[in-house]
Amino acid sequence: IKIMQNNKIKFIKNKPQTVKSNQYDIFTPSENEVGNGFARLLVARNNALSNLATDFDGEADKLEKVDTKNGIDFINDSYAINFNRLWYSLDAMYKPTTWIMSINSVEDIEESLVELIQEKVKTIVMVNVFDSTVYNFFQSLDKTVLLTNNLEEAVRKAFYASEPGDTVLFSPGVKTEVYYANYHDRGEKFKNAIAQL
Repeated sequence: IKIMQNNKIKFIKNKPQTVKSNQYDIFTPSENEVGNGFARLLVARNNALSNLATDFDGEADKLEKVDTKNGIDFINDSYAINFNRLWYSLDAMYKPTTWIMSINSVEDIEESLVELIQEKVKTIVMVNVFDSTVYNFFQSLDKTVLLTNNLEEAVRKAFYASEPGDTVLFSPGVKTEVYYANYHDRGEKFKNAIAQL
């Protein structure tokens, strides 16, 4: 089937298939599966994914490309305050990534996130994370893990750990800590730290 822009369903083949749409693999059901309402769920899911992509990409603090220095892109995703947003951010990366993060609990790390880290992240810069179990967990993934006490130091270490063609992604994965008024303030501090390089 094909889901049209007006959410009408058009049958193309009578077997399941997977198609690419933007960055997502979208499963389309066979004709037999449509009768049970599965297609309606796919329409809702596809609309949600489309809205998610257009709502976030490029806006301030939401996968915002801040600058390129020495061939290294800097992406501000300070808005990534939960697992879903963090997963989306890492999934959007297509270059080797140095990830600046603040996850402070191993319980917050799900298997699907670990798979993305394995695939896309080469270096992890932990900022204001004081739990050794988080550090040990990321080291067990055979990634370079750097510890920092503030965002300025994190940006500097991420810059020096990266190579031309890499991306530095600031996607903390937690709500703003006591160090920032809100996620926008945190994003501004990230931008200021880049300007100081």
